[in-house]
Amino acid sequence: MELNDFRVVVLEDDPFIGEVLRSMVNSTKDFRCEKVYEDPVQFLAADDRPDIILLDVVMPKMTGLDAIVP
Repeated sequence: MELNDFRVVVLEDDPFIGEVLRSMVNSTKDFRCEKVYEDPVQFLAADDRPDIILLDVVMPKMTGLDAIVP
């Protein structure tokens, strides 16, 4: 697997911070951010399995850790 094959998703409730993180990830040649989820429930419903998750651990509905720990 080449480095640029890694898929990244962002779980962040603040849309501005989510877009900043997306921009930072996509500015590298090694990774690509495919999706920014503002609601962890959307992430769970999507059944998305990225290689890397950047997450906000303090969100209104549930913590980021609750969204990724089975």
